Amino acid sequence: LGAYLAMIIPFTLQRLLGASSNNDRWRLAVVITLQVVCLTLTLARAAWLGLMGSIVIFFGLLAYKRKDRKMFWSGAAVLFVSASIFAFINSDALPKWYAVNTFNTAGEKNDTALVVQQRESSVLSRIVIWQTTVELIPARWAFGYGPETFTAVFAANYPPELARLEGADKMIDDPHNLFLNQLFSTGLIGAVTFLCLLFVFYRNAMKTFQHCDDKHTHVLLAAVLSSLTAFLIQAQFTPNTITLSMLFWLCLFMAGFYG
Repeated sequence: LGAYLAMIIPFTLQRLLGASSNNDRWRLAVVITLQVVCLTLTLARAAWLGLMGSIVIFFGLLAYKRKDRKMFWSGAAVLFVSASIFAFINSDALPKWYAVNTFNTAGEKNDTALVVQQRESSVLSRIVIWQTTVELIPARWAFGYGPETFTAVFAANYPPELARLEGADKMIDDPHNLFLNQLFSTGLIGAVTFLCLLFVFYRNAMKTFQHCDDKHTHVLLAAVLSSLTAFLIQAQFTPNTITLSMLFWLCLFMAGFYG
């Protein structure tokens, strides 16, 4: 949910900047406020990193295109607020509040220490998953293990360190890193092809953005570039999902369509 919101917020900003009436601006301001509050309550740190990256791209591109210092400083202010919220999420304050005010599946109050411990162990677990995945890749470095094979291969090489952090029965179905997943599933050939696709996307989208005179189109392209950047940043720390993949490919299509 956090990653989805991080990818959607740039399009809400695009609609807000293009609103034709004060009523529309107020409605969209309420929508984006609710999106930000919801994103905060997900406690999704990777999603917030993605959002901050998208803010840099969105406001930076528009400030460059319009030679508008006000747009630049607006983006800097939004980025500062976002970084402050990220620091708050990354501290123990919000998780502790979350634990005190929510219930587990048994209908009991969540244990504060357990919630904080789970957040700390999730970082260590990702590091162990990354290390194990890197160790598995050289065996099939050229073409990879094939799509949807990670669960079985990882289970056969389940690291003891992860068993201590997550338990021996925890199923890991994704390396929690987009590029590691590409290397594991499709090998070096597939990963390089994917990187080439991204390079072509950014190159073509930036060319179109620079030469576009239509205000609506260049703001939309800024939102597309921002949304895809948010996806790529958060995808280095989280497992991929169908919804996020759909939005990723939709962004690629939109850039190609307007190009």
